[in-house]
Amino acid sequence: MPAFRVRLFSDDREIESRGGKMRDIIITNPKIISDTVKYIEQGFNTNIVLEEIDSKLKKYFIREIRKKIGAEITSSGKMPSCKKIIESKVRSYHASVVVAKYLKVIGGGIESQLKPNCDDVHVAYSFYQDDIKRSHLKDTEMLNINEAWVLCKGLHHSDISVVGCHDCGSLFVLMKNWHERSCVVCFMNNKFGQKGKRKTSGLSPVVHN
Repeated sequence: MPAFRVRLFSDDREIESRGGKMRDIIITNPKIISDTVKYIEQGFNTNIVLEEIDSKLKKYFIREIRKKIGAEITSSGKMPSCKKIIESKVRSYHASVVVAKYLKVIGGGIESQLKPNCDDVHVAYSFYQDDIKRSHLKDTEMLNINEAWVLCKGLHHSDISVVGCHDCGSLFVLMKNWHERSCVVCFMNNKFGQKGKRKTSGLSPVVHN
């Protein structure tokens, strides 16, 4: 892949301090270029892309790349917390599916990494989407890929825990130190009249195929 030239217009404060000059940044590392474009196209937030490619690039570089490839200009603000993401039973169920898929993709070895890999999160997120579309929750609002990344990072940082249910056999997520330990999968199964069905149920987060 050839060098990537980005012409950058500074924001108003920078324009004033720099005399309104433009500046060019030339990126020559083909992996940085291809990975940046790939993660943007997969829908990852600017902050996540910057954290993943682990370079000295700035947010304005990502913003200009988005413009050049016609991608949506997303917010680069603060990401939601794991607690916020799983604030309801339905969202907790969705989170449990995402995390179960992620553990399947990485083989369970969360101790070897400090943060999730975007490629792994993207694969897990695709499996999650497929499962939800086949389940009784297909009409509920799905988590976005950035929320999936936050949950996976929370898993690596021990902000959330994964618990196996003795009744239905599924995995479900909990915030660290939460006293409430009831299985959200059982709750949703009961709500949709699936009581007594184990992890072969279409609602189960441990369905991987």
